[in-house]
Amino acid sequence: AAIAFPLTHPRVVNVTLGMRTAEQVTRNAQLHGSTVPGALWDDLRVRGLLRDGTPTPDHVPGPAAERSP
Repeated sequence: AAIAFPLTHPRVVNVTLGMRTAEQVTRNAQLHGSTVPGALWDDLRVRGLLRDGTPTPDHVPGPAAERSP
């Protein structure tokens, strides 16, 4: 989710992660290709951690929707 969320903004083209080990690089590469369950974003909204209308990977308005995460 931490990798996918910032990429929903149309002006964000890259997310840089801090890593120290080869294992972290491998794990982050695996996670980058995974899908975040839509229920997570719904839960964050219900808990007040995301405002209504905040773009998320399951709902990205505008041109960013055409990008792959």
